Amino acid sequence: MALEIEPVERLYTVEEAAERLSVSRETIRRALQSGRLKGRKLLADSDRRVRQQTHWRISESAIQELLVKPR
Repeated sequence: MALEIEPVERLYTVEEAAERLSVSRETIRRALQSGRLKGRKLLADSDRRVRQQTHWRISESAIQELLVKPR
């Protein structure tokens, strides 16, 4: 019995998504915060003395959905 592996969808950082869509990083962050662009929050807690940082990841399908969605 062969094991089937589904392809993994590409995830973009805020910077990569901004470059891909030719907008600023702040525009991407606002779209994420408003819910217009779907993304996932990753929390980085590498140093307990420093506050947690939020890192967003945006899927290829979320970017495509934003491109076809009317404003």
